[in-house]
Amino acid sequence: MDKPKHHVIFLGAGASASSGYPLGNGLRLMLSSKNRLLSSLRNERSELATGSVHSYVDGFASAMSLFREGGFTTVDEFSKLSSDKNASHPREMKKLVQLALGLHNPEDTFENSDYYGFIQCLFEPGELNTLRKDITILSYNYDIYLDYLLLRAFKRRQTIANIQPNAVLWPNKLTSGFFKMDDTAWTKDTAGFNYFKLHGSIGYALGICEYPHGLFFENPAKARIERLVGADAKAVIPPIAFPWEIFDSDGNFISESDFVFLNDPSELIKRNGASLYNLYKKIWEGARNAVQKATKISFVGLSAHPYMQSGLNYLFKGKNSTAEMVVANKENERWTDAPNIFLPATLCGRIAAQLQDAGYSQKFRRSWADFSEQKHATPGIKIHDNPDMTLRYSFEEFIRTEM
Repeated sequence: MDKPKHHVIFLGAGASASSGYPLGNGLRLMLSSKNRLLSSLRNERSELATGSVHSYVDGFASAMSLFREGGFTTVDEFSKLSSDKNASHPREMKKLVQLALGLHNPEDTFENSDYYGFIQCLFEPGELNTLRKDITILSYNYDIYLDYLLLRAFKRRQTIANIQPNAVLWPNKLTSGFFKMDDTAWTKDTAGFNYFKLHGSIGYALGICEYPHGLFFENPAKARIERLVGADAKAVIPPIAFPWEIFDSDGNFISESDFVFLNDPSELIKRNGASLYNLYKKIWEGARNAVQKATKISFVGLSAHPYMQSGLNYLFKGKNSTAEMVVANKENERWTDAPNIFLPATLCGRIAAQLQDAGYSQKFRRSWADFSEQKHATPGIKIHDNPDMTLRYSFEEFIRTEM
């Protein structure tokens, strides 16, 4: 079995958990209750739970109550149902997601984050300042911590090597285009390392907008919170696009005239609408190209939520080649003794079903690293013997064994 030539890594909320960001249910609780949200803020910085924060959150009281009282599992569910009836609710949920994720600065406890070890494995071992050409990252996460760390690490290594990289191409390439949206030249370099944020993010790169990287990770906590709840904060919507805001019911791109940012009541948002529409198309086209040529595909920290389906349909449609398949998630621990890891209740079963619905079925196999482990396994150490998919139980284990 040959070592894979192109590895596509899907990242979900579980990949950001070690950086201190909430998982799906934790985020749901924060967005369901003012008290829960303010409690999270007090846990971060007790002195920052000021009147301005209280009054800002009060402005979302209606959406938060409907979200909680409707018994929704995710922001996606609530926003999808309400989008046709009250367009302000999806906008408000995007702002709340930005606030909920922006309350926490993972740099305060950087030593806990698996992203540091992940980034170390993204550079060529021999050259150290060159990113590996065999990896593409596809992220569903709205937080921008990986973007920040990746761009910073690249710049520092280039400086040490006395290299001056392209001032626009690389900041765009390492932040999925959220540096200079009008310039999509970075999407043409599909042969090298690529990073695509499939549903956008809570901010943009560097200092070109109201919510740059520095605000979230370099500014004092007080300045960050005050900016996130400032007088004009509610009017500036972060570049987050929910699945149905990108694809229609047939799995095709929606028309530009229907794109949510071009139909926003704010003229400021509309001005960026055309650029965002074109950027999202480029992101998904690049992601599809990567999936189509992938010889190894890993799902890290993903819950396999039903709203992923339309995107997976687009990414996997027409893919015929066999690929190694890895699913890394703590949830896998529940099924270590299961006779069949593809039972409908298992995470592997849900992912396999989604891939089947996307037209990609029975074309995956266990990873090269898994076979290598099997060959050199220590007696008494159990390795799951299912031939079709490799299970890993954490992001840290995935980094250590699969990269």
